[in-house]
Amino acid sequence: MSKSSSTDTGDTGIDTHTHNASPNVADATEAADHRVGNMGEPSGTSWPGKLLRAIVALGLLGALLIAVYLIATDPPPVAQWTREDDAPVQRFESVSTVVGEDLYRFSGFGDGLETTRAFYRYDRDKRVWKRLGDAPAPVTHCNAVVDGHVFWIAGGFVGNDPGKATSSVWLYDTRTDQWTAQTPLPELRAGGALVRLGRTLHYFGGFGANRDTVHGDHWALNLDDPRDWEPRAPLPVARGHLAGAVLDGFAYALGGQLRHDTKPFDLALVHAYDPTQDMWTERASLLRPRSHHEQSTFVIEGRILTLGGRDTATERNRFFRRRNGFLPLDSISLYDPAVNRWKDLSRLPVGLLGPSAHKVGDEIILMGGTTSGPYEPQNRVYSIPVSELLYE
Repeated sequence: MSKSSSTDTGDTGIDTHTHNASPNVADATEAADHRVGNMGEPSGTSWPGKLLRAIVALGLLGALLIAVYLIATDPPPVAQWTREDDAPVQRFESVSTVVGEDLYRFSGFGDGLETTRAFYRYDRDKRVWKRLGDAPAPVTHCNAVVDGHVFWIAGGFVGNDPGKATSSVWLYDTRTDQWTAQTPLPELRAGGALVRLGRTLHYFGGFGANRDTVHGDHWALNLDDPRDWEPRAPLPVARGHLAGAVLDGFAYALGGQLRHDTKPFDLALVHAYDPTQDMWTERASLLRPRSHHEQSTFVIEGRILTLGGRDTATERNRFFRRRNGFLPLDSISLYDPAVNRWKDLSRLPVGLLGPSAHKVGDEIILMGGTTSGPYEPQNRVYSIPVSELLYE
């Protein structure tokens, strides 16, 4: 920020500045002064005239700043999403993934932040939902990682909010509809990211038992001998509620937040992990701080796509934060590793915190989430062809 003049005020830490008013503001205040003078007040010398001049000047300046802000932040248009039949339950922060052409979804928060073990499979070809056997626990704050016809989950918060952190690890077999317990994480964790690099699972980040302390611990599990989690290079910046993705042999840690229950603060940081060097490097940050996008971030056509989520850090969202929660994001961002750059695509039909979004066949399916903090879970399902979203 440039300063036209400055006076050091010593230990107070406050600078006084003088600025030249723009011609438009000066003309406006002169006109206001003339009008007050016509009302019988010697505006150039009396305090009512000076006060009115100041009010008018501030009003014009405020209007100018608002106009500049609106022009500079004009968002992309809303994409042409198709509304599908609703999902069986209203949920946000559900655990979801795709195996083959089927989408699996379980748990999540409903009204009153209660959780459920209910587990469903969505057959995209038939566009029907089928109830499966219940999940082993009503767990949230974990993500699923696919390995052939099975998928894994690790850690999470168990039970209605505020749930307790767990170290449990589970494997689900889509062919038998059976869950089996696996080697637990070394410590209690929730809101970390689980990814698969080749034949190794990696878990990094997350919240500890007190739900607020963030951890950068990073553990790896050999899928061909899954008996022990081994330590790996920790995250450079500890955080929870981050999304994970695997692209070109690297594991990505995307966004996240500091603290969970007490004054959460979202981050735009992105780091990539190289397993051959056991080293993290910083990549281009997200275009805005983002958390609660774990189930709506995935790799597509050699890039990373992230949809919706939450941003507590940007001043605009602090200002527009709703009384019963946070203003969810409606932005869709795409990362290209070739140029290390993010760009915004067209927007979601509505801002959604904690939605599920996945590529199924040649479409992207979007479902659930909440539109305004923890009290409006959704069961709406939308779809859009990949080509229309990526190459509009």
